[in-house]
Amino acid sequence: MTRRTPALRAAIWAGVACLASPAVADDRPTFDTGQIPDPEILLPDGPAQGSVMLFSSENGWNSEDHARAVRLRAEGAAVVGIDLPRYLAALDGEGKDCVYLVADFESLGHQLERATGATTFHAPIVAGTGQGGALAISILAQTPADTLGAAIAADPADGVPLTTPFCTKQPRTEGSAGWVYALPAGAQPAPLTVVLSASATAENARRLGDLAGAGVDFRTDAADGSLSPVFSDAVAAAVARAAGTGDAAAVVELATTPTLGVMAIVLSGDGGWRDLDKQIAGILQSEGVPTVGLDTLRWFWSARTPQETGAELARLIDLYTDRWKVPKVILVGYSFGADVLPDAYLTIPPEARAKVAQVSLLGLATMADWQITVSGWLGKASSTARPTGPALAKLPPAIVQCVHGDGETDSACPSLEGTGVEIVTTKGGHHFDGNYQALAEKIIDGFERRQGATPAPPAASP
Repeated sequence: MTRRTPALRAAIWAGVACLASPAVADDRPTFDTGQIPDPEILLPDGPAQGSVMLFSSENGWNSEDHARAVRLRAEGAAVVGIDLPRYLAALDGEGKDCVYLVADFESLGHQLERATGATTFHAPIVAGTGQGGALAISILAQTPADTLGAAIAADPADGVPLTTPFCTKQPRTEGSAGWVYALPAGAQPAPLTVVLSASATAENARRLGDLAGAGVDFRTDAADGSLSPVFSDAVAAAVARAAGTGDAAAVVELATTPTLGVMAIVLSGDGGWRDLDKQIAGILQSEGVPTVGLDTLRWFWSARTPQETGAELARLIDLYTDRWKVPKVILVGYSFGADVLPDAYLTIPPEARAKVAQVSLLGLATMADWQITVSGWLGKASSTARPTGPALAKLPPAIVQCVHGDGETDSACPSLEGTGVEIVTTKGGHHFDGNYQALAEKIIDGFERRQGATPAPPAASP
């Protein structure tokens, strides 16, 4: 279960009164659309193969936009059609110091895929034309990695006419149509495709050509200048790529030359592979600990059992200890990942379990859900959650490390005092004040100490 800050909960679930009924039928479910006013929502007949946030141009939502949405729905996507002028006006009308758009897209993607019975989660895709295309590009300036599936922009305008700035550290400049946000250096947080029609101006093509070094996929339709087939094809292709990933997308490999004779498997929080868990895995990798990440947002999108999870951990242990030639494994879980790890560990077959030298539980709660739930995003256990205590009591205490922040009020770590479990108390709350380097060092120190069979130190703050 993930504990969110009040501010983040508000960002994700803002605008509860702003509900939208899908245009396809009055008896279809309603959705919390946050700051997006009255979008046209189209759901596929079966489980969604992905979700698309489709922005209109500066001219507003029209019949051509609707036709694109209908095509995407026919190809298995859940589509949120957004009238750009109304959306920008609503954002400016909030009167905020800055706006963070991605939270609403994440929330809607979760809701749409759950409502259609999708068995695998797919990160939402953003796409648009004209100023809507410019918005799709600019959104990458405030998007964490692995949050969006793709961004597709057709003949994007030179800026977005939004007065309220984005919540981002990326610089912005004023273009002819509004603000232009600089994209992050290096790899983009999501694949970006730019489609240029024959009617695109030379200046627009030149300006967008500056993005070539950012790994942008450029496409053109020089034959007739029509954006409709090329743009729609690009969005449909992004949906198809997402649909083809399945459970494989839940496993992330961070290889390196092992220097400590150990590898790590990190189970993420229910927000997916992108923040604390991803950064700690990267630090472990840089310290000579090859690491495999298990994205729980994707792996637990459908309900799992401890036995299924233990079997997957055993598969990863056997596969990667052989590939990387290391004899030992550290299992690390954060938040949701920590909550499920004790029960899962107990179901790992003995041969694979014998390779586990340490189980590090970061942000462990007293209850564990075995499927990603709306209540979990709100920081609450679902009605089907099971206590973590019974499984914890069966784990060998000498290999367990429980890490909690001194600001956490619902941690299970304090209850383990006096059991032989190593308890580490840090500054901060559920995100440990962002001191991920210190957390990674505690994990490595714990492993090295256990290999030397020296006693654990008293609980301390990194």
